[in-house]
Amino acid sequence: MGPKTFKAPTAKQVLSKVSLELGPDATIIFYHKIRDLEGRPWVEVMASPHAEEAAPAGIPLAKEKTTTKFISKKLLLPALVSIALIIAGTTVWQLLSRKTSTSPPSQKLSVAVIGFENHTGDNSYEYLTWKIHEKGCFSS
Repeated sequence: MGPKTFKAPTAKQVLSKVSLELGPDATIIFYHKIRDLEGRPWVEVMASPHAEEAAPAGIPLAKEKTTTKFISKKLLLPALVSIALIIAGTTVWQLLSRKTSTSPPSQKLSVAVIGFENHTGDNSYEYLTWKIHEKGCFSS
């Protein structure tokens, strides 16, 4: 059996067709993207059940079956730019959010204190009372 051509809308679908018809050891000889009459993209693959079989004239035979995972170059540059912008933005934000000085406030702070009396009639709340004496001292 010689090389055979397969077409499908996605690479995953065409590879599934190749695997089902020629087996898992099939070798991809040639592939390219095409468009149907309505302009939709398709993938066309020429595959052979064995790597040793001759390819049609002008199409080089794949020497070995390799499986590679790759990141699209179209996605790599925007991803790197995004990461660089995030790092730069975080650095600038941290530098700008730091306080410039830790000096004490220019005015003296004052605190107002009032007395508390127990109006509940329950002696268990007496520990919460504060009384201010004439000299400004507190007692409980």
